[in-house]
Amino acid sequence: MRFQCPGCQAGFSLPDEKIPEGKMLRVLCPRCKTPIEIKEKGVTQTDGESCGKADPPSRQGNVNPEAGSDSVLHLDMAEEGVNTCLLCVSEPSRLEKLEGILQEMDFRVFRGSNVASAVSKIHHNSYTLILLDESFDGGTPDHNLVLGHLQLLPMDMRRQLFVCLLSENHPTLDQLAAFGMGVDMILNPRELEKAGIILNRSLKEHFALYRIYKEELYKRG
Repeated sequence: MRFQCPGCQAGFSLPDEKIPEGKMLRVLCPRCKTPIEIKEKGVTQTDGESCGKADPPSRQGNVNPEAGSDSVLHLDMAEEGVNTCLLCVSEPSRLEKLEGILQEMDFRVFRGSNVASAVSKIHHNSYTLILLDESFDGGTPDHNLVLGHLQLLPMDMRRQLFVCLLSENHPTLDQLAAFGMGVDMILNPRELEKAGIILNRSLKEHFALYRIYKEELYKRG
């Protein structure tokens, strides 16, 4: 589904599979903060709101997609063509460092506050990159609930995103460890200073490979 913000006319798109039947979606335009209500066959601006008007405190920031009425779903949004990242890191200094690196890479960054929030966001949103700390929300290298959820995603959904695991127990770019844990890349926290360079190169290689794969699938019908 493609739609425009009624305030600033920025263009957005949502995968059809992320739009639950019978629910209205409510998002904030990331450019002008106009509330947008998306119905299955149309888009309407929330009554009483205007472009550029500041949001009430209760509606600022990332909203839990499961919060509020059963008929309304809140989504993380970015303009078409903008890369998005779900950042699942609990340690404050590491979180701030990575968020700054990702913003320098022109990612729009959304935070997972805990396991329930992260799993809900993955279910209801589409991200270019998921950056997950193995210790996120009390997790351990052998028991991380978000990683377990990602490992169970259907392959057609899993191919759409790049998963980077922060692990203190494996070296950066350990391909065997990454394969064994069902992620696309390992990043050791000791190499955070080089994270931007490493992520840029790995993302380009990953999506170039899948572009070829998708082109072959299309040719074969």
